[in-house]
Parts: sequence; structure tokens; C-alpha cells
Amino acid sequence: MDDHPSGTRQRAGGQNPAYRPAHSLQASDQHIYVKGARITVALVLGLIADGMSEQDVLREYPQLTEPDVRACLAYGAKLAAGRLVEVA
Repeated sequence: MDDHPSGTRQRAGGQNPAYRPAHSLQASDQHIYVKGARITVALVLGLIADGMSEQDVLREYPQLTEPDVRACLAYGAKLAAGRLVEVA
């Protein structure tokens, strides 16, 4: 297994199935969105910070997938670590 930049581990020869790369996020209007969902990363992070579980977020926003939520968490973790994260 190899370390992945998101902090997750990936299987040899393939990605961790729960990983969705940062290019699944998009920058627009000074916000970062989940591509195709028009839901901001800040909203997802805020919901989880306020105590919602990942499953609660997925039920409330059915257009999101588990990898979308994990991409938001990975983005937030990289920002907190002080690393620049490029999105399309």
C-alpha cells in the first residue's frame, strides 16, 4: 500500500475506493464546490463540525457521495496543515 496525498492509504495498483481527488472539487465565485453538486466545501465542513455524521450529510444532500464528503474533509485537512490545494 502507498501513502496518498489525502492522508489515506491506497491499494497497490489502485486508489482507495473512498478517495475522490481534489479535481472533483471546483473553484467558482470565491468558493470551492463539489463538482456537479453546487454545494460548497465550507457547507460540508460546517455541517460535520456542527455534529452531523457523514451519513446524515449524505441523507440531507443526496446529490453528494461518500467520496465527495471525503474530498471535502481532505481539502480542509490540507488547508489546516498549511498546504496549498489547487482545484480546477
